[in-house]
Amino acid sequence: MLCEVCVGLLRDRRNYPLLEGVTQLGVLDSAEEIRGLSGDRETRPEQKPNDPRGNDSISNTHDEEDPGEITTDEDSSDGEATETRGGQVDLGPHSSSLSLIASAHVGCYICRKIWDGLTLPKQRNLRAIESATAHMTALKPVLNENDGQHPSDVLTHASLSTRGREPGKRTLRFWFGKARAPFKDGSEMFILSRLPAARSEPHTYSADCTGSGNSLQTAAWWLKTCLQTHERCNSMTSMPSWYPTRLLYIGEPDTKESHVRLIHTTDEPPTSPYTTLSHRWGGSHFIQLTQSKLKDFHTGIPISNMPRTFQEAIFVSRQQGIRYLWIDSLCIIQDPNDLSDWLREASLMDKVYSHSHCNISASDAENSSEGLFRKHGPQTHVIDKVALCLKGLNQVRQFAECTVIEYYFWQRNIEECPVNRRGWVFQERVLSPRVLHFGHDQLFWECLEHAACEKYLLGMPETSDSYLSPRIKIDIDIHNLRDKGLDLSRHLEKLWVQLVATYSSTTLTNPSDKLIAISGIAKRIASLVNDTYLAGMWRNDLETQLIWQIDNYTNVSEMSTSRPLKYRAPSWSWASVDGPIWLEMGKGRGRHIMVEVEDVVLKYATEDITGLVISGWLDLKGFLKPMKLLWKKDEWCMAIQGNQLVPSTIVNLDVFEQDFPESGDDEPTQRLYYMPIMTITDDPPATKLLLLHQRIDEGSGAFERIGLATCYQTEDNEQDMLLADLKEEKKKALPCLRYENSVHIVRII
Repeated sequence: MLCEVCVGLLRDRRNYPLLEGVTQLGVLDSAEEIRGLSGDRETRPEQKPNDPRGNDSISNTHDEEDPGEITTDEDSSDGEATETRGGQVDLGPHSSSLSLIASAHVGCYICRKIWDGLTLPKQRNLRAIESATAHMTALKPVLNENDGQHPSDVLTHASLSTRGREPGKRTLRFWFGKARAPFKDGSEMFILSRLPAARSEPHTYSADCTGSGNSLQTAAWWLKTCLQTHERCNSMTSMPSWYPTRLLYIGEPDTKESHVRLIHTTDEPPTSPYTTLSHRWGGSHFIQLTQSKLKDFHTGIPISNMPRTFQEAIFVSRQQGIRYLWIDSLCIIQDPNDLSDWLREASLMDKVYSHSHCNISASDAENSSEGLFRKHGPQTHVIDKVALCLKGLNQVRQFAECTVIEYYFWQRNIEECPVNRRGWVFQERVLSPRVLHFGHDQLFWECLEHAACEKYLLGMPETSDSYLSPRIKIDIDIHNLRDKGLDLSRHLEKLWVQLVATYSSTTLTNPSDKLIAISGIAKRIASLVNDTYLAGMWRNDLETQLIWQIDNYTNVSEMSTSRPLKYRAPSWSWASVDGPIWLEMGKGRGRHIMVEVEDVVLKYATEDITGLVISGWLDLKGFLKPMKLLWKKDEWCMAIQGNQLVPSTIVNLDVFEQDFPESGDDEPTQRLYYMPIMTITDDPPATKLLLLHQRIDEGSGAFERIGLATCYQTEDNEQDMLLADLKEEKKKALPCLRYENSVHIVRII
């Protein structure tokens, strides 16, 4: 449902009674804006909506024949003005926080999302205001620390704009706080779209719990549709020819049996498909398989002894007609003193999930005791609609019915849910042909051809923003790479950039799992391409992949970059750092690689070259140059030729909290060096610099990577200064393995 305020804003937003520059729903800045709203196309200024990432990059050019363009009502009998063309109109739908809170409480879809988008401290402040008095003008709430605001500023604002040349679509953006400080205190976005009728029909069933019969029937329908009609999803046969070492036999469908049994599949071959479970272990203690319990588990495991998530996963599997279930903690021996079984089984994860019938994901649970099922309100599955006046109708007073789509709906419910913040779950999700997510208030479905939820049964609506695409399994389809008719090596480069960016933003309880938790994906890709996997990178494109850096633009809560205390990868690999990573796309016109990898040596814990790494090094050929790092104005600055700063260079350290003692002379007492690794001639021209720290304990030619720097071309020619050749005697004196033909070969460990 939508409250009267939101309906009035959307449906009647063109009816602006003009009175001294003040409209019914908002305040206009100038007379020019008023003239623009009253139908004068020549005087109304163009405006561009902000990109949701904060960039003014969304185009607002409109075709006169665009069927979605807003019409004009210049002949309105009541004298009210209407919006005349695309652009952005700022409105203020709620005049106080009390109005917003009241609408959220009664279930307005838009107001509820605005309210939920506020942080808990902001919600508490507003609730305090609500309970203290109904006279808003007498209060001064504090929305941000050290930022007192008058109650007249405590209201929601809205911006309605067209979506480029997309017919029949509008972007509705809300923000909370001061009218002239958009996005400061939180914002929400919605798409108003004329969805196909089949997708916008109200549902004929009611479900108040994600474990209800109606919800599980919906899941069964998604599964049946996928099995019968999705060719890509069934490239792995429905009756798998491979089974995990151990499985839980949960009994015949719809059985009420109170026990399950652990079977060894070589001794008791399964006769039908199996499901898998993705869950967060959390801090709770629960039943696990150990060597001492192996015999008892083969006899039988009381379901009542299992955590709630396991119990409900068994129930769901039985409801779907499945006889076998794989759960990591019950099918792999968990013995900290003997990792042999764990290492062997961990190396099989690519097969465990790729051959599963469906993966059940406890998406909303922080630990295994919280379960799959969630109760929710009756309005959860209702598709909210509003009437908009669009071009192409016979009369301007006729309205077209549009659906209100939350812009970040999939992002918040799936990408940011508790279980998908876990590193291991990323490959479980990518490798499984199908995933059934048990979310906060509804079920979500994901397979290689389809993404849906109980609200959008027939498929998720598009937002036209690829980075928010609700199709990670479709976008990262590693099962059918050869069937796409692509340049596989080029596609692999793009695919790996996306994989690493997503995976590196997750967390691991055990940091040493960094490589092994993605080894299943690496194995799958390695089986399709003629390339060698090297500690999270690929040999054929290794020079380019060395140009990785910490992604400072990714907001990952409770995550800061660090290197683990226990070794897990050489410093030249992104896997040596905890934190969000961005890999460079290096091939193409305007980009020139300036280094060459001569040799790579890695030592592994087992025979699995995609698994745990014990040690390793890389020999790199390039132009080594001395430098310093100076702490200036709360950031690291690069200095060369003594203490000459290079202000156009952005230093991006792998671990920000490092200490480099400064020296007043020309001697490189910090033992810091850089090696130009790539030049970019495109706009803007730049040079990428690999930052190195000499490890004197490993020999004069041994270094460790400490970061990456980017120098942009300026009028002062600082880029040329960084690339300038050194005198021969100085080059010969620099530490390295070998110095040949004016080029250094260094070993990075």
